[in-house]
Amino acid sequence: MQVGVIGLGSIAERAYLPVLYRREDINVTITSRTLETINKTLKRYPKFRSAEDLKNLIELKPDAAFVLTPKDTHFAICKELLGAGIDVYVEKPGTFYSSELRELIALAERQQRVFMVGFNRRYAPLHVQAHSHVEGLSISTAIFQKTRHQPGSTELRDLLIEDPIHLIDILRYYCGDAEVLAAECVKREGKIISLVCTMALDSGGNALLLFTPQSGGWSETYTIHGEGKTIRVDAFSSLRVKTHTEETGWRETYASAWKTTLSARGFEPEIDFFFDCVAQRRQLQDTAVDALKTQMLAEQILDKVAIRFLD
Repeated sequence: MQVGVIGLGSIAERAYLPVLYRREDINVTITSRTLETINKTLKRYPKFRSAEDLKNLIELKPDAAFVLTPKDTHFAICKELLGAGIDVYVEKPGTFYSSELRELIALAERQQRVFMVGFNRRYAPLHVQAHSHVEGLSISTAIFQKTRHQPGSTELRDLLIEDPIHLIDILRYYCGDAEVLAAECVKREGKIISLVCTMALDSGGNALLLFTPQSGGWSETYTIHGEGKTIRVDAFSSLRVKTHTEETGWRETYASAWKTTLSARGFEPEIDFFFDCVAQRRQLQDTAVDALKTQMLAEQILDKVAIRFLD
């Protein structure tokens, strides 16, 4: 299979290129905005080939392509690729606006192309295991919390669809669809210090989403309660299932370095899933439609959010 990769930044370097390089069933052609970046990548991954730019890559007629560029370029690049009859995997967010993502889904449907938006948490083995314990559960309350150390964030839309959107998507993965009841973003000196959102789950119960970019570091936890059961996930790390009579736990056994965690973090199984869809011509736009629902829920937050200033 001939595969193109557009964008060679940090997410490509950490999460995608190592996985693609190990596969023996594909031939990869890379391209980026600068020749320097292309050459640097070729030195590290000598099996890869290169194209001068997107136009040159499309002329090579790859079967599939990975779009790993900055989010504000996704729409235009995916549109060109899908229009040329190429299956597309795009790293989240699919586009900057849900209206653009909806347009790409319609184009993919007309072209009968696989179109997938990458949300790696859904494919992390520990998260999949947790989902099996949540499935069918009548959820009373659920809390999804994420912390970061990104104290310079000022624009809520930009931040929301880049980072907390992972939290919104995994909330939908475990709890189904939801409606935003209220949301508040707190700013100090123009910078976002917290985001809190309450949601009503379509299946019943309530969910709380908490995000702060001004913490001591990254953490991500999901706690789900219902029918006398509690499921707690520390992202990519541990899972605990508790009832009033027993408690069971599992821990992911991997080192902390990115190069050893790509399967545990969901990237490797997610990429495998995409290639299976390409080979078998299945799930053509299903994951993109689901990603659209996630993005629309994020935009609900933007529509209802109240900004509180501490200046």
